[in-house]
Amino acid sequence: MTRRTQFAGSASGRRRERRAGLQSEASNSSEVMHRPTPNRVVLQCKRSTADRVMKAVDTETEYHKQILAGAAKYVGYEIEGSICMPDVAIYSAGHRKPTKSIYPAR
Repeated sequence: MTRRTQFAGSASGRRRERRAGLQSEASNSSEVMHRPTPNRVVLQCKRSTADRVMKAVDTETEYHKQILAGAAKYVGYEIEGSICMPDVAIYSAGHRKPTKSIYPAR
């Protein structure tokens, strides 16, 4: 049995050719299809900083303000810059109240 018409190509190829004629000239232009893509450095420069980075860098957080207010009440004057609570610093340095030991000093 022989075919009456010769098939050239596949159904997908025929469909692609049919749809190519329906596309607009602007979308078919080579300028749109082959525009240069920016490299990694350009994209990185355009990127904005994330909110979490700004939040981590910001030192004037609500918690920090509360600590400064508590320290100002403790010391009696406004504190500028870094603070160190005396009792906390002494305790963390290892200077604790001596306890009575049942063993004599070794």
